[in-house]
Order: sequence, then C-alpha cells, then structure tokens
Amino acid sequence: MMQFTELTKKINSIFNAQRLLNSARDTQFLKRARQIVPLELLLTFIETLGSQPKANIADIHRKYQAISGMPINYKPFHNQIKKKQCTDFFKDCFEKVLKEWVVQSLKLTSLSSGENFPFERILLHDGCSFGIHSGLKEEFPGRFTTHTPAAVELHVTMDLLCGSIDYFALTADTTSERLHSPVPEYLNNTLTLEDAGYFDRARMMEIEKHGGFVIGQSACSINPTIQHAYDYDGNEVEKWQDQKLKQLALINKNTPMDLMVRWPGYDMDFRVIAFWYKKKKRIGYLVTNLPKDCVPACDIVGLYRLRWQIELLFKELKSYCNLKKIQH
Repeated sequence: MMQFTELTKKINSIFNAQRLLNSARDTQFLKRARQIVPLELLLTFIETLGSQPKANIADIHRKYQAISGMPINYKPFHNQIKKKQCTDFFKDCFEKVLKEWVVQSLKLTSLSSGENFPFERILLHDGCSFGIHSGLKEEFPGRFTTHTPAAVELHVTMDLLCGSIDYFALTADTTSERLHSPVPEYLNNTLTLEDAGYFDRARMMEIEKHGGFVIGQSACSINPTIQHAYDYDGNEVEKWQDQKLKQLALINKNTPMDLMVRWPGYDMDFRVIAFWYKKKKRIGYLVTNLPKDCVPACDIVGLYRLRWQIELLFKELKSYCNLKKIQH
C-alpha cells in the first residue's frame, strides 16, 4: 500500500491546498468556510477507497477525521459529500489528473525536439479472445477448434488520454478483426496505434486522406523498395536507396533507421521505422504516416510502446474481472 506521505507528495505535484480550494469554490462545492477542507477530503477518498474494497460512508467519515484532525459529525459530513457539487469537484480533480499527471507519466508532453505533437487524440485498438462454453460453438465458433471450439473476440478502441473506451464489440472469434478498426473518416487529428494484425496499406492511405495518423507494426515478411534511408542522426544512407527492404541491415541494433519505401500499386511513399526486435531477435518494422520533419524515428518507437496500455486493460479484464474463466 502506498504510504500516506508518498500519496500526499504525488497529490501535491498537481494540487496544493489553495488550488483545490479554488476548484471547490468554482464548482460551488464550498461556498464559504466550513469544516470540510478540500485537500484532506481528496486524500481521504483516495486512501479509503484505494485500500478498502468494501468501504462505506462511515469509513470515509472516520478516515477524514483522522487525516484532518477536525471533528465533524456524521450528518453534516454526509450532507456535504452527497451534494451534486461534490461530484463536480471530484470530476474537476480527475480531469486535471488526466491532463497533467497521466500525460506526464506517459511522457506525452512533447516530442524529443520540444515541439508539440501534430495530433490531439491517441486511440489504441486491439482485440482479445476468450473461450466460452463449448455448447455455444455453433453460434460463436472459435479459431482453435480443438482447444476452444467456442470463443468470442472482444474488440476495443481505447482513448489513451481520457482513459475511456471509445468502442466495444463482442463477436465470434472467427470474425475478421479489421471490420472493427476505427473508421478513417473519424480519425482527423488522431493518432491510432495498432498491432500487426491490422496492417493495411489502403486503410493507411484513407487515414492520411482524412487528416489522421497511424503507427502500426507490420509482419516481418514485407519487402517494399527503399526510396530513402536515414540513420539515427537524420543523415541519408545512400547505399540502401532502391534496395529491397529484406536487404537492409541495421547499422546499430540500439538505434532505429528511418526509411521511405514504396509498394507497387500504391501511389504513396510509406514511412517505415526499422528497429531491432530484441524479444524475437530480428528486425521489426513500424509503418506510419507521421511526418519525418517533425516526428523523429525515436519518438515513433516511443509512441508505439504506449500501445501496451490496451494490453494491460485486457490483462485486467482477464485477471481482476475473471473473464478468463468465462467458459465455466
């Protein structure tokens, strides 16, 4: 459990007593001096609800008195926290945490160059399959008929900066994943992060057409023609020009290479970041339409790592919500 002094320090990194008091007054939660102190109240709720899975109002009331050192009767305390304005106050606090604390923790404040990102939203999209009772195999056939004859696929689009679910669908495990990808027409000023199962060059061109951006991992089997190749420092490496991607060898496994490539039949140069995939001990490829002149290759790799947040969401669903045992 987080120590109280550590919790206070983290809260104070965004809030201080005066800022919280201003928020309480702006939301009309507190109109005049009372026994409720916003900072102590915020700490009380976080500590109580974060450590007691079945906490009630009496627990919160006792904790508030212990933290604040201020005696307050149960009824006046209850009357304050049941007000709609109390909800508005906590909502305001939560939004400030998302904008400042979460964004800073994910290192999304700016590019390595100090420039602002050319997008306003970040969407993570992926799917996760769950085995269900085998008696449902006709309605929900699974891809692995021996191990899980009946299974469902959970398709999720997650808004990273808001921490919310934008899209949620449950289908048979055999349904095509790409049918549930975010629609290009609604991705203006949005960065979408997708894994190799969703790589689609025509769709990437549509996203570009509608003012959106995407970073997707591709299969290692892709083999377009390299138009231009740049090292980590942005210097062009001419020897790779007009060569097939399969011929590429990384100069340094610790640094990615920035490539512009062309596939036959596609009237667009695609940007490919070649990096060393340590886990699989081979070169991996990220394909994106983010502009090279303002988003360096190292930032592309860093941004793509944020896709792990949706994997954590699936882990929570399987572990904490116990969905991995849904077939029973």
